Amino acid sequence: SSQLQNSPASSFIRHSEMPQVEIQSFQFREHAFEYLDGAEKLHEVHGRANLPKYFLACQAIELAIKAYLRLQGRDTKWLKRNIGHDIAKGLSEVRNSGLTGISPVFHQMVEDLSDIYNDKQFQYFDRSVISMPGLKKVCSETRDFLELFREDCDRELGGFLKQHFGKPQKVPK
Repeated sequence: SSQLQNSPASSFIRHSEMPQVEIQSFQFREHAFEYLDGAEKLHEVHGRANLPKYFLACQAIELAIKAYLRLQGRDTKWLKRNIGHDIAKGLSEVRNSGLTGISPVFHQMVEDLSDIYNDKQFQYFDRSVISMPGLKKVCSETRDFLELFREDCDRELGGFLKQHFGKPQKVPK
């Protein structure tokens, strides 16, 4: 026991003692674009790899939804606990929070993909048939969804940069 107390491992902080790191909405939004870019690039390079492409696209949808909900004051812990990976539940929360302009096509695609994504069917594919909307449409609709609150994320980023770096920063377009 005394050997363990003096070991290098004893200097690590237990997970429960670590402070919760808040992910900002602009960070969720940026990560959503990265996953979309990955899905689209994979589609260009390897047209056959459907499941990985759709996994990346659904991850982008999840992050896009969380970006908006962060703007509405939901903290990272709340997002993990109440939304998790349930993109249909997340989109319902977005709608209840008052975001307007969500495309009915995007809403339907999220509904269509949600069970497949939640059940990890992109990893375990134990259904005999998986029906999915077109990947290009999923990506373009997700980009349109992200555009609905771009200005709010840009303002948040500008404030973040000012707070952490001392002067207003112009947000690149």
